[in-house]
Amino acid sequence: MPSVGTLAFDEFGRPVIILRGQDSKKRLFGIEAHKSHILAAKAVANTLKTSLGPRGMDKCMVSPDGDITITNDGATILSMMHVENEIGKLLVQLSKSQDDEIGDGTTGVVVLAGALLEQAEALLDKGIHPIRIADGYELAAKIALDHLDKIAESYPLDLKKLDPLINTAMTTLGSKIINRCQYQMAEIAVSAIMNVADMERRDVNFELIKVQGKVGGRLEDTILVKGVVIDKTFSHPQMPKEVRDAKIAILTCPFEPPKPKTKHKLDITNVEDYKKLREYEKEKFSEMIKSIKDSGANLVICQWGFDDEANHLLLSQDLPAVRWVGGPEIELIAIATGGRIVPRFQELTSEKLGFAGHVYELDFGTTGDHMLCIEKCAKSNTCTIFVRGGNKMIVEEAKRALHDALCVVRNLVRDNRIVYGGGACEISCAIEVAKEANKIPTIEQYAIRAFADALESVPLALAENSGFSPIKLVSDVKSQQIAQNNSRLGIDCLNKGTNDMKAQSVIETLIGKRQQISLATQLVRMILKIDDIRLPAVSTHFRLIFTIDMGSNASIMPQQEDLQTICQQTGFTAKEVQRLYSRFKILDKNNCEFLTRENLLCISEVNINPLGKRLIDVIMEDYGENNKIDFQQFIFLLAKFRRAKFKSSVTEFNTRNSKLRFLFDMYDRNHDMKIDRNELLEVLKMMVGGNVHDDQIEMIADHTINELDKDGDKSITFEEFCKTLERIDADDKMSMKFLNKSSYLMGPKKQQELSTMRRLFGFEMVDFQSWSSFVKLMNRPEDPSSLAAFRILFGILMMLDIPQERGMSHADLYYPNEDRECQFPLFNFLVPFRAEYMVVIYFIMFLGAVGITLGLFYRCSAIIFAITYWYIFLLDKTSWNNHSYLYGLLGFQLIFFDAHHYCSIDGLLFRKKIRNSHVPLWNYTLLRYQIFLVYFIAGLKKTEWDWVAGYSMDSLGDHWVFSPFRTFMTIEQITWLLVHVCGLLFDLFIGFALFFDRSRPIAIVFCAAFHTMNSQMFNIGMFPYTMLATIPVFFHNNWLRKFVNCVLPKFLYKEESVQYSSSCLYSKEEIKPEESKTSSLKSAIANATSVKNAPVKATFRHKMLTIFALLYLTEQAFLPYSHFITKGYNNWTNGLYGYSWDMMVHSWHTQHVKITFIDKSTDEVHYLKPTAWASAKRWSSHADMIVQYAQCIKGKLKEHNYDDVEIRFDIWRSMNGRFNQRQIDPRIDLLSADAKWSTFEDTPWLQPLLTNLSDWRTRMQKIENKLSSKDQNVLVTFVADFPGLFLENYIPPDLNTTIEVLEGQIIVELISLKKNITLNVGENTSVPNGDYHNVYTVSSTPSCYMYVYLNQSDADIVQLWDRFYNLTDRLLNETIVRNRPLHSDKEEADLVRVSYENVFEELRHKTIHELLEIPIDYKIHNKNETSTNWTNIRLQFETSMNRSIVKRLDLKVKVQERTLRVFKTFMNRKKKQFLRCYHIVKVALKSIIFRKDFMQLVDDEINNVDDESGSNAIVTEESPPQSSSKSSSSKKTSSTNGKTKKKQIKK
Repeated sequence: MPSVGTLAFDEFGRPVIILRGQDSKKRLFGIEAHKSHILAAKAVANTLKTSLGPRGMDKCMVSPDGDITITNDGATILSMMHVENEIGKLLVQLSKSQDDEIGDGTTGVVVLAGALLEQAEALLDKGIHPIRIADGYELAAKIALDHLDKIAESYPLDLKKLDPLINTAMTTLGSKIINRCQYQMAEIAVSAIMNVADMERRDVNFELIKVQGKVGGRLEDTILVKGVVIDKTFSHPQMPKEVRDAKIAILTCPFEPPKPKTKHKLDITNVEDYKKLREYEKEKFSEMIKSIKDSGANLVICQWGFDDEANHLLLSQDLPAVRWVGGPEIELIAIATGGRIVPRFQELTSEKLGFAGHVYELDFGTTGDHMLCIEKCAKSNTCTIFVRGGNKMIVEEAKRALHDALCVVRNLVRDNRIVYGGGACEISCAIEVAKEANKIPTIEQYAIRAFADALESVPLALAENSGFSPIKLVSDVKSQQIAQNNSRLGIDCLNKGTNDMKAQSVIETLIGKRQQISLATQLVRMILKIDDIRLPAVSTHFRLIFTIDMGSNASIMPQQEDLQTICQQTGFTAKEVQRLYSRFKILDKNNCEFLTRENLLCISEVNINPLGKRLIDVIMEDYGENNKIDFQQFIFLLAKFRRAKFKSSVTEFNTRNSKLRFLFDMYDRNHDMKIDRNELLEVLKMMVGGNVHDDQIEMIADHTINELDKDGDKSITFEEFCKTLERIDADDKMSMKFLNKSSYLMGPKKQQELSTMRRLFGFEMVDFQSWSSFVKLMNRPEDPSSLAAFRILFGILMMLDIPQERGMSHADLYYPNEDRECQFPLFNFLVPFRAEYMVVIYFIMFLGAVGITLGLFYRCSAIIFAITYWYIFLLDKTSWNNHSYLYGLLGFQLIFFDAHHYCSIDGLLFRKKIRNSHVPLWNYTLLRYQIFLVYFIAGLKKTEWDWVAGYSMDSLGDHWVFSPFRTFMTIEQITWLLVHVCGLLFDLFIGFALFFDRSRPIAIVFCAAFHTMNSQMFNIGMFPYTMLATIPVFFHNNWLRKFVNCVLPKFLYKEESVQYSSSCLYSKEEIKPEESKTSSLKSAIANATSVKNAPVKATFRHKMLTIFALLYLTEQAFLPYSHFITKGYNNWTNGLYGYSWDMMVHSWHTQHVKITFIDKSTDEVHYLKPTAWASAKRWSSHADMIVQYAQCIKGKLKEHNYDDVEIRFDIWRSMNGRFNQRQIDPRIDLLSADAKWSTFEDTPWLQPLLTNLSDWRTRMQKIENKLSSKDQNVLVTFVADFPGLFLENYIPPDLNTTIEVLEGQIIVELISLKKNITLNVGENTSVPNGDYHNVYTVSSTPSCYMYVYLNQSDADIVQLWDRFYNLTDRLLNETIVRNRPLHSDKEEADLVRVSYENVFEELRHKTIHELLEIPIDYKIHNKNETSTNWTNIRLQFETSMNRSIVKRLDLKVKVQERTLRVFKTFMNRKKKQFLRCYHIVKVALKSIIFRKDFMQLVDDEINNVDDESGSNAIVTEESPPQSSSKSSSSKKTSSTNGKTKKKQIKK
């Protein structure tokens, strides 16, 4: 990925980033930036100000698609406005936050924020600092909030008297579409809330309130059902429509005749045998119904369907029944009625029945629709608000309005305090804030007064929008409030004659008003703190350079005289001193103008020095007063580092010369480049320590001074100092250990200058000159801590992955013991064990992951994890993907790695010789190489034109993770530039960037962002987190040791030296320094043991592991390009998904799959559901799995007495936006010899991808856009077919369909008309709806054509609606003008309502044909009915006139709340998964030990427990739907009777 800048270091070791590309931007800073922010905020606020209050004006919003929205709701207006300015977007988010939390006040909060910024502009012009303004606003907001608490009143909450709550809800619904049913809807909302409210905790669980809608009827038909409503009816029309005191049997087993589950053949040769079979089936049905009657049930609710005979028997036994009830509805009924879901008739007892007092059907007039209502349930306070309306739009709008009412009532339940609206509380708070401002002695009093003036902006806007003189009216109300001390006086917007808001019942919740003031103040404070903004513009070329660690503590420089003195004494420039002062202030955390010893230890130059702590003690003695130093002493300290030419490079410091120079300068207190006898004595004492007597050291110092002093000043220079130390170092008794001691970053090797190649790559070319040197390189000792960190993180992630994506929590569903789905193993001899043994295998794999994490029996744990993982992985090719393959590779590598040499239980308790011991370099090499390949090979795959051109991921641009980019980029630009181009560059170069120290910080940021975005965009399990866990592998190998040493206190963690390991190869020089470390008997024994484990010659084991590493590296590089060998796995793309590292390079769209089987004995053609025996769909993508599925279907059909069949597949797919085309030849019998498949040979019956038609994709997009721009009801499907083949297609009755040829020649066969039409390029024809037709490709090259679908009936209705709307709107306006003199005493809203009723009373006397002036025989196109239902159409038109066009967007909660909620959901899901894993393992072991039926135990001990807890659903997200042998058998049996030959193949 291209670099965003250059990382450099200044002379003090501080990192500096030089940004690139700054010439394309310009900056606004200081007062210009503030004025720009305020201007943008005022523009947004002024837009909404006119919509405030009951008399506020509406806004007409026109979308890019031409949709019109007229509303005065602030949140809706802002959400639909195209706001480019970033500050304006903050106001949009402000309104959303208010709507999220309260549901009201979305306009007022923006108006208040705009007023605060407008007042701040005046204060800025006076020269007041923005921070002081922000502080004043915060203080004023606190005063206002305290005053609101004082003037607030408590609202009564009495369950017996709900009128106050209803009035509040009516206020909310006053401006909604349902205002004509205002009282009814408010009463419903209040009743629903009080039905589920927990008055002890003052909380409301919205999950217990279901809002369900049904198109049809009137709004007045909306009801509150204290129970459950389902969209089903009784199974027989003659069953009773109402059941009292219902005892409900809730069944998930079907009413079907039993069928053999084993391979049996039933021959019926005469009439008697057939009658016996009929009697047997009738007897079984009677037994089922008898078991229900015996349980005492008088109502049956079944998840499955009934045969006609079963339905008749239920009717004859007076047993009402409901069939085809969905799974979620079944669960909700079970919860509400207190019943148990029964999976078998044998288990049905009276204790498992649910109870409901009243079950009845709801009728919906002329629509003929019915729904089932279950009321007076036994054990739940669940309720359902059932909304009716003339069309879907009005129903949805009514549901949203009810949700607002529910929120308001919920808020009053939580906090029943209220304040009065109409601007009353704002005026009262403004008076109080202005009064308190006079008591503030600081400059913040100006900001507080400005806050009071801003509060008055709300009543000013209310008065202005109501047509009054705003200043005069607000002044009068303000004076009345002061005179009467009455905070209830506000603006009489509706001109009712009184400004007492209590009398007018204008009420607002206290928490809503508090939220308005708090949110507006917080946003304004944030905006005022922004003083620098970068805008895209053309400017001159310049580079912006900034220092990372400058911080925000840059302070005022010392006085000019002191600055000159410092510069003269230290050699620093004035600019350098300014930077050092900023650094001094950063270290001075207490702001006390001096530094302590602890502060000095934070200096990077000192911190990396092994002698840093001892040298700081010397500095404090020389310079410090009371163990403290000021700024000038700090400058002198750093000047010594500079004069020693010290840099933050550890390698430079560890050279002998740089160490000596550093010590010499530290003790040169006179700054004369010499040290005297006393200074030399201190140096020698510190270096030699207690090994030599002080008298001997003094003698050496005196002798050195006398011998080397040439000037006679009793001092020596640096060169003489070095000679002295060399002489002392030659004496073994006085060896200065610190000169020989290795740096903790360089390992046990002797320090020396490193070449550029070793510094960059970690090796030299000489390491590859011979086999022995290469073996030594690969087995070079490395710190084990980084490898241990990966082991722990990988183990934890696998423990989370095994119950979920591997399938442990639902292993009983994946591997049922009977009637299993078809399996797709890599090798056909691989078959799964019985379900209980598969659970044990999963459990063993989980134990292996635990052992890897803890380092407990590590090698054994890694082996059992890898074996079990690869066994389950190879069992099912349909579940293969890149990350599952990667997990297996990493688990395989861990078998050979020594990842348990650090932070493991093995090293702590059992094998102490491996504890904290080295690991060979090839461990890190394999792991880093594997992760590098994941990125790099994926990048190489993405160099294909489909990816580069942006066809692979064409739908990601509108994902929410890219919302920050949508402010300045279109979705198409995001899709191509960010998703495809940046994705390609990221994968190609991120692996290289992670390898090098300079580029690694930037690479880490991009990696973290990339994988975090992937975790939100794709459902790929633990893969993003696994890739995040592999990032530290590229750090220095001792990063974890350093981190633990810095973070943990010394009493918790004791740093230990790394031991030698027999897995590594050492040189003799590397072992020698360790021998001098032993200072006690215990350490001497430990060191002797460690030295024995330090081989210096390569053994057979070292050589074999090196060969293994080479083979593994070669194999992993070769495998993604091995497709020329495994040709059988190639189709439109090469290889199976997984080891190819395609990384979602290709996007697939499966149009349809048709499976045909022909019974050769009767030549009957049957059609099989594609998912009958395979819930996974990936089998249709690969030839090997297609053959496996065909063979499996053959075996399954034999169980249904089909011994000799032909099986053909017809699979239509599209790849990366191309034409829909066939993937295999539909004429091939997949059971014949022609359908042979081999791993190493091409598959001849696969159809090639029509890449020569790839250029059509751009034209296809243009065609589709052109047709959509003309009519949005148009749908287009593009098809390509091979010569000699034909497409059979069915057109539904409501569609007007045209087929047009784009390339080639086709013949369209109209079956019902018995007519053939030949079409060439550019020609088109209509095809009849409600019938089949065939399209034959007769050209010598593949044909390309497109279907264009148009629903003309909807277009006609829309046209009629426009005419009806214009007529009604004109009549309404005329009626309002005519009624105004007659109803002068009425309010405007009442006048409109009366006029509205008059208009519709007038319209009712005319038919729709008379109103719209259309012929009496006018018909709507393509209607299925024999005659148009004009009554229903008119009802829809009239109800549509009652709605307010409001489109609300789903709003996001605050980031903190969303994150907390996601985390809690994740933890709860994992808890349920692990609990089910625990139970299923326990049941499996019980089944194996006691030889019991495992599936029965699962039903009894797990599923039934889930039933009692209210849910019998599997807790994992990835659980596949449980296949039902009976249901699939019944579908196939219907095919076998030859009754379902009509094909449903819709393109």
